Amino acid sequence: MPLFALNKEIVFPPVTLSEPDGLLAMGGDLSTERLLLAYRSGIFPMADHRDDPEIFWVEPKRRAIIPLTGFHLSRSLARTLRRERFTVTCNTAFAQVMEACAAPRRGNDGGPHYPSHGDGMQDDALACAHSRLLLASEYHLLAAP
Repeated sequence: MPLFALNKEIVFPPVTLSEPDGLLAMGGDLSTERLLLAYRSGIFPMADHRDDPEIFWVEPKRRAIIPLTGFHLSRSLARTLRRERFTVTCNTAFAQVMEACAAPRRGNDGGPHYPSHGDGMQDDALACAHSRLLLASEYHLLAAP
């Protein structure tokens, strides 16, 4: 499959055209509009290392996306939450989560855009872009530590 080069136009190729490891495109920018389109499409920005100016757009084969529009909390999930076996937080510890995303990865052989050592997949530009989304109330960070 070809690796698509993004330009100023806010579009992505169909995710069905991604590489087997999920790599879909490179380039583009980290504008709020592009990030929202990407996340709504199940596409995530990555960087090879913290100082890399190049953005890779990946459609991971394993991910968790919970569309909140029309979300229904099932009885079994509500029961699980009431048992307090884990804690779910929303929009807390944002800086710590961004730092954890930037931390080095070990033992991950997912490909060049999933570093196996050295820097993590989150660079400073991505952290700033996510901060803009959070401040614009367009992005919510859910965590179950």
